[in-house]
Amino acid sequence: MVDKKNKNGSFIACIIIALVTIPILIISWPIVGAVKVTLITDKTEVKAGDLAENTITFTTWINLSNPDAYIPMQRVFLNITGNFSRSFSFDLNGGDVQGQAFDGEINVTAGGDSLGPDNFGYGLGYGYDFNTGESYNFGYGYGYGYVYGSGIAPLNRSYTISLNTSRMFDGSYAAKASIYTANSVHLLFESPSINFTVLPRLITAEIPSIPANSTQSSGLTSTPVGDFEWIVATNSTASPVILNVTISVNPPAGATNISSAFAGAIPDLYFNISVNNSAWFANLSHVQFRAYYNESKIPSNVDENTLRAYRFATTWQRLDCAGLGGCNATLNDGAILYAAGVNSTGNYVWANLSRFSPFAVAGTVTVTVTASTATSTSSGSGGGGGGGGGASAENYSNIEVKEKYDLHIFKDKTTSYKFANTSNPILFVNITGNANAGEITASVEVLRNTSSLVKIPVPGTVYKNVNIWVGTSGFAVPKNIKEAVIAFKVLNSWIEVNKFANSDVRMVKWDGSQWVQLETAEKTRDSIHTYYEAKTDSFSSFAITGLKRELVPTSTPPIEATGTPGLTGTATQTEKADGFKDILTIAAVLLVIIIAILAALYVFKQKKE
Repeated sequence: MVDKKNKNGSFIACIIIALVTIPILIISWPIVGAVKVTLITDKTEVKAGDLAENTITFTTWINLSNPDAYIPMQRVFLNITGNFSRSFSFDLNGGDVQGQAFDGEINVTAGGDSLGPDNFGYGLGYGYDFNTGESYNFGYGYGYGYVYGSGIAPLNRSYTISLNTSRMFDGSYAAKASIYTANSVHLLFESPSINFTVLPRLITAEIPSIPANSTQSSGLTSTPVGDFEWIVATNSTASPVILNVTISVNPPAGATNISSAFAGAIPDLYFNISVNNSAWFANLSHVQFRAYYNESKIPSNVDENTLRAYRFATTWQRLDCAGLGGCNATLNDGAILYAAGVNSTGNYVWANLSRFSPFAVAGTVTVTVTASTATSTSSGSGGGGGGGGGASAENYSNIEVKEKYDLHIFKDKTTSYKFANTSNPILFVNITGNANAGEITASVEVLRNTSSLVKIPVPGTVYKNVNIWVGTSGFAVPKNIKEAVIAFKVLNSWIEVNKFANSDVRMVKWDGSQWVQLETAEKTRDSIHTYYEAKTDSFSSFAITGLKRELVPTSTPPIEATGTPGLTGTATQTEKADGFKDILTIAAVLLVIIIAILAALYVFKQKKE
């Protein structure tokens, strides 16, 4: 006779087995029963201009298994999004490649299971998409898949895709593979995205020793991003050196986006030139750099003749002798500008300098302004005087943008001049009058460098120089202006690059003999700019500058590793619960049935004994 305790133990063991088995079935079912498209890559970085390293290889797997049947697969797609988006497709044998920009851009090799009668047939089309967690009924037709007991085997098909990136732009990209069904029920079974980076083009030249009083040129060098030429002239024998030129659509490391700083910039065109021995420049009389531009990329409000090379050293600086007080001008980092200009026939800007650096191209925006309306609605007469606005004494070549408006200023009322040009950091000038002054012109001149009316450099690290003029000469003084508030914006990226705290940003004003700090307050911040207000009671030359009061070291938080060690560029996937609702329901019913059967058997055996 079996001991009752043992029988109870056996029954409990059966219950435990059932409870363990059902969850395993729940977990494993979607994995083995799904149309699953995966994509991996052999690297996460590729060098566009390097003949040995400009190819990236993707492998995509298409897995069809129970319960997938008669999936109407037509073609395979590889879609790449980024600075130079690409879309390719090919048939199921890896042939008939479409979407190539040039011969040999993409090569496809098919592998895995062959396509044939073992995995192809006619019937009701049905597929469970592993990545969406949804099931799709395609209706009757021909297709691929796995039908248990019907002679159609599981399908595991692979494609190795080699992509030549030599004509792609630098930047971050996302790639995704997909099966195209040509059926509106579910057009695409897609893989998760994987990310990779195309590094900027790097062109290296090994320059041999150059005799004294000689010149050497790279000649015109063409790339998909932009063309360039460098020329060096010696005053004594120059030893061999390695010269590197990086051409990119993204700013060089540490530099800001010139399009964010200057509305007249030609976008997505940067050159960075360096040598492996800076002492080499001491043997040169000058270097010349030519940056070629595409006329179609010149902003519509920019005159081609105003284009100049811009050079980055803490900030972007326009290379224009007239705007720097003449040639042989000393630049931000101590380099010397000897001459500069634009060749509108050859479509290039050029500059003669004492040394190379990062370069970009920009012109001067021509602003057409119509009068706006004042926030003040009061009216009055008499007092003040000094209406209109006089001509600026600023050096014309130093003015990048000029914007002006005519509004009425009233005693003890606030008039708000709003400035709209995106290249103008000044947003508002709000003036409370000490007198009824009538219609007054307020203008802002955004300058390329320190005002030509000022003889002392601006303190700190300058973000922007501006002149603000209100009325004719002698009007913008405390006698006529009770209070004025200047609202301005500063790029967050500039603050971060220069390691300033938001409170380090100040507006300073030229009082005729020195720079004085204005009361400056941070008002708000968004993802691009930080916004400030500064108070004044007179107008002249101003500058927005960074003035560090104290440097406080900050600790760097540890970086948490992500992804799976040992795998490069493999897409990961998150299960979606909605796709398993039916399976969970069935599993729950099965679990109840099994427990009920075991309970019935237990009761039956108890009665029998």
